[in-house]
Amino acid sequence: MTLVWLRDLVIVILAILGIVMAIGLTVMAIMLFVKANSIMNSIKNTAASLNRATSLITDSVLEPTIQVASFIQGVRRALAVIARLRGRKGG
Repeated sequence: MTLVWLRDLVIVILAILGIVMAIGLTVMAIMLFVKANSIMNSIKNTAASLNRATSLITDSVLEPTIQVASFIQGVRRALAVIARLRGRKGG
């Protein structure tokens, strides 16, 4: 066993290890991509569900509440105008 032969053996072993590591890293990257892709799909579905829930709450709760509050404010304003007009006529 000569020094040249040992050097060549080490080079071959390191090359094989490098190839194995490159393949392993590629497989891990693909697995990570698949996992991240499934997580992103789950996040998109959750966001869509939240959007639907928010729309439902807005349509069924907030809009009627805003309409009632607006009506009450209009009645108050009308009563204030009537009271002011009555005050002018009486004074």
